[in-house]
Amino acid sequence: MDNKVNNFISVINLYIYKLVKGLGRGIPMSKNMSQIILQKYTLIKPYFQNNPKYGRAEKLVPLIIYIYCKFENIHFPKSVLFKVSSVTETELNNFSLQLHYYISNYI
Repeated sequence: MDNKVNNFISVINLYIYKLVKGLGRGIPMSKNMSQIILQKYTLIKPYFQNNPKYGRAEKLVPLIIYIYCKFENIHFPKSVLFKVSSVTETELNNFSLQLHYYISNYI
């Protein structure tokens, strides 16, 4: 694998680790979750390329992890997401609205 991809997977794993640690208990994460999140990030990133808020991996990766977990029925409190990342509740709500708009119009 490319060094840039390996570094990015490390960032994803760090956020996953922070989420698990922030919960204080294990949450059922699949072994290949990092690869799945990387694929989702690669698909979603072009839509937010010019967005100053969501164009940065520091914001987008935790949001993707949270939404992925919701779709996979892996529940954890939003407060953990806010605690371990720089994402705010307003940003999560806005991102969710944009995602809802995309899903309802294009899928």
